[in-house]
Amino acid sequence: INVINGGAHAANPLDFEDFMLVPHGAPSFREAIRWSAEVFYTLQDTLRRVGHVTAVGDEGGYAAEFWTPEDALATMVAAIESTGYRPGKDISLAIDVAGSNLRARKLYEFHKSDRPAATTDEMIAMLEHLASRFPILSIEDGLADDDWAGWKALTARLGDTVILVGDDLFATHADAIQRGIDEHVANAT
Repeated sequence: INVINGGAHAANPLDFEDFMLVPHGAPSFREAIRWSAEVFYTLQDTLRRVGHVTAVGDEGGYAAEFWTPEDALATMVAAIESTGYRPGKDISLAIDVAGSNLRARKLYEFHKSDRPAATTDEMIAMLEHLASRFPILSIEDGLADDDWAGWKALTARLGDTVILVGDDLFATHADAIQRGIDEHVANAT
């Protein structure tokens, strides 16, 4: 469930595109939707209380003025806890980095937040840090769709613990799925 938008989906300083809830601990689809709705509205109350805008972005998540993914993820974890659910047990987190939108001149550039540009290795280290600090179950498009060596390294470092969705990597190239299998790149499409 998409709850915070950034990147191309919102006029805020977040460079990553989507921040989502994954209610994997729910006993049914109906309960998963209810849990997510409860956290969504708790998140809205939390944002209002600290003075954030609660307008929504293009994909329905809040377009709050977060400057870092860490701030957005920490606020989501707080909303999960405030609603009475256990982060990482009942509800985990997912992010869509939209890495292809960040890559220029072999670097990952953060034009919205003005973070320093990152090499592929630095980008992988950032994602690894986020996954170690927060209950992140899934990272979509963590790197650009032309960064195959980076994807291989990302998969080697996080592929055993995080679902690495190669959406742009595979959807934009017809022969890419077989290449991904052969080269052990990503672990989900």
